[in-house]
Amino acid sequence: MSDAHLPVERLSIILGEVKDVRVSQRGPRRTRLDVAADALPALLELLKGRAGYVHLSAISCVDWPADDQ
Repeated sequence: MSDAHLPVERLSIILGEVKDVRVSQRGPRRTRLDVAADALPALLELLKGRAGYVHLSAISCVDWPADDQ
């Protein structure tokens, strides 16, 4: 990928085909994506393929079923 990061607007467009993904910019090199667990494989494929990411780091996943999150 030629850019250090994709602008949140461009990333939102690319990720538009993933069901219920929410994108927010947390810093100049930090983007938060909220997505349902069943959509995670599709999200990662899009980030690798169409978004052009080669390396993703500091990925964390949480699941709070009691809170419907």
